[in-house]
Amino acid sequence: MTLSRSDDFRVSTDGGLADHKEMMMKARVKPNGAQTVVFWLSPLTLGMVDIDVRGSSSQASDALRKQILVKAEGETVETSVSEMVIRSSGALATSERFVPVFPEDAIEDTKRVYFTAVGNLLGSAMSNLDALLKMPTGCGEQNMLNFAPDVFITQYLTQAQQTDDPIMEKALKYMRQGYQRELTYRHDDSSFSAFGNRDDSGSTWLTAFVVRTFHQALEFLPALTEDSIKPSLNWLISKKQRNGAFQKVGTVHHERMTGGASEGVGLSAYVTLALLECRSMLDSEDDLNTAVAYLEGQLGNIESDMYALAITTYALVLADSRQAERAMNLLNNMATEQGGMKFWSESPKPDQDDDKGRPWYYYDPPSLDVEMTAYAMLASLEFYDDPISAAIPIARWLTSKQNKNGGYSSTQDTVVGLHALTQYVMHTSGQAGEQNLDVQIHYTRPSTDSHNFQTISLDNQAILQMIELEVVPDLITLSATGSGTAIVQMTIEYNVLRTTPADNINLNVDILDVDNNNVQIESCVSWTSTDSESGMAIVSVESLSGYAHNEVSTDLLTQYADKGLKMVEMKGNALNLYLDQFTSEEICVRTRQKRQNAVLDIQESKVAAYSYYSPEVKRVNSYLPPQLASLTVCDACPDCPGCDGSVVPEELCLTGATCGAGTAYQTTGVLLSTLLLSALILLILH
Repeated sequence: MTLSRSDDFRVSTDGGLADHKEMMMKARVKPNGAQTVVFWLSPLTLGMVDIDVRGSSSQASDALRKQILVKAEGETVETSVSEMVIRSSGALATSERFVPVFPEDAIEDTKRVYFTAVGNLLGSAMSNLDALLKMPTGCGEQNMLNFAPDVFITQYLTQAQQTDDPIMEKALKYMRQGYQRELTYRHDDSSFSAFGNRDDSGSTWLTAFVVRTFHQALEFLPALTEDSIKPSLNWLISKKQRNGAFQKVGTVHHERMTGGASEGVGLSAYVTLALLECRSMLDSEDDLNTAVAYLEGQLGNIESDMYALAITTYALVLADSRQAERAMNLLNNMATEQGGMKFWSESPKPDQDDDKGRPWYYYDPPSLDVEMTAYAMLASLEFYDDPISAAIPIARWLTSKQNKNGGYSSTQDTVVGLHALTQYVMHTSGQAGEQNLDVQIHYTRPSTDSHNFQTISLDNQAILQMIELEVVPDLITLSATGSGTAIVQMTIEYNVLRTTPADNINLNVDILDVDNNNVQIESCVSWTSTDSESGMAIVSVESLSGYAHNEVSTDLLTQYADKGLKMVEMKGNALNLYLDQFTSEEICVRTRQKRQNAVLDIQESKVAAYSYYSPEVKRVNSYLPPQLASLTVCDACPDCPGCDGSVVPEELCLTGATCGAGTAYQTTGVLLSTLLLSALILLILH
């Protein structure tokens, strides 16, 4: 048996680590028999690692390739900084500087720098329709992330007469899947809620979201008709009160829809947007008119509530209200204009580096800021006679805050943000001038190098070009010549052992039971803030290396239903527990893991608790049973040769190893699974 050499790992023997060479082991196999062969590997790089093994004899040979995912310790942090380049023919060369600064506590081997260039504001999203977020998307509202952006992209491609684009087929596929899945969250009365029939009733908020987006998708899905939407629309109308406001029914997981000074104005504006979208389906406009009149009458009460004002302004502009101009003026008075960008934020932006050396300009805004700014841009595009001039500085800010996949930090900000960018692109598509843009990046110190992106033209403007820099430079300079528009983005990625915890979340992780094969932990979480709510909340429990969660979701749901547990989802090695919200009363959930593979030198794993719609409100704790940190080879692999006290047969020895009872394999590892960089791999072949 021969293990091929690799720069991604080394082979471990009792004599140490064998450096980058093939390793061979001999095995004597009887007719119709089997023989176990063991390699211990030490991974050297992160990401997917190929392991190639060949078996050969004088009569036959075969080969096998397996992959393992090697992860770094700690928690991954990703931050993007973008520049929207707009050039006219004959202009002087554009030059911008990017400085990839990492915090002092960043783990050295995890530092990465990526650069992307694309000529279409929707390019990143179109290239990553299946990966807009790195978050759970398993409930009825989050499933709409698999639906709404596809509708927006399809609308744009249809208007641009690019229906033969491969992205169109992909968007339609995800749209069909999202539609069918969303129907599983519909109640018998045609309302929708985050967890379907597991909720006591439908949700005004989610039903409005679904109705509005379904109507936008009518022309693209033959299975979707006005008749199938109408019952849900009627359910919404039945929740309108005499004064024109809409009643909150069911859980509104997005707390700003009902809280604060607005007293529910945000929710009423959100539902009114659904009625405006479905205007042609209304039996009478009386309900719409009274809803609009209610919003007009509330303007004086929401002058200090930026979120409610942003969404209300958009609704009044679409309704062609006489109060639209007043609302726009109030909203513009709340805007921040800075560096050619315009945005809306309730949180003061830092003006200096933090205490860990993280530059202020890497500041990630709360998801709420993205939503408010997106609603403001949607309103501006519909209100002003010169919508592009009004929207350009807002578009600059929105594009600067996208992640490298084109999304944002949560579902609502991603959906509203992409809706706004789509409308911007559709407004500008008829005014498209020459697109012939050359973009180059130069990076210096510790080495000097450069990269030329392919010329961005009308033919390739939607193609996302990406490069990962081989080294982390001190300074990167962007230069652009020619004419056209492009988004150039730098993304830095790194791991830290500890992130800054949220003050309003308490999280405790206790180890209840552990042996070589099973681990049980208890995660307890509570909400300490008295002036805000968490909204929908997630507790995410990552399994230890070599272990896997063995809970059946229905068992957990039954056991903890009275604690507000609504859904259990496995995503990779994480068990995600969906809760209606965190409360002041501590919620404790016990979970079990079962050993799948032999592991030594196990590193800490994590439990995270966070607010879904404000993911920056997060607390992460680590856990590691002390017993597992000190396992010997034979503890982890009692069936390995030599672990029964006998001498390892010579034919099973690694070339160059000194064989004896339990000595040839005393190192650390895991078998073909997700693992941490500091662990080693036990590769067992039969």
